[in-house]
Amino acid sequence: MIKSAYCSTCGTQRAFERPGLNHILHLLLSLVTCGCWILVWVLLAVLPPHEPYQCRTCGAKLHKSELRMQN
Repeated sequence: MIKSAYCSTCGTQRAFERPGLNHILHLLLSLVTCGCWILVWVLLAVLPPHEPYQCRTCGAKLHKSELRMQN
């Protein structure tokens, strides 16, 4: 997911993105564990991500207090 926000490191409006799930890894884990990992995979896909947004230019993390995003 990509959002636009002010980056305090770059000093300008930049694109920020949040890393998503690695579905290939979860598929392999599900195959190796005979399907037991599917429950974990589904929970991770449904719950909101815990990783912060990162600036695509400099990699600075966007904290919740700075979360004044524009689409």
